[in-house]
Amino acid sequence: MRATTQALAHDPHIERLSVPLQSEAVAGFIRERDRGSVIPGPPASSASAGVQIIR
Repeated sequence: MRATTQALAHDPHIERLSVPLQSEAVAGFIRERDRGSVIPGPPASSASAGVQIIR
């Protein structure tokens, strides 16, 4: 899931950035560095991955 504004919901830069941010490598880094204080979200291929519009 990525959060963005309505204007940027389909911006190719946002979409291109979201894939590596939702990778297992980044999730592993977050788990290692933050030791449970931050929980990584589901991978990009998950059914719950999508866009959340913020205002």
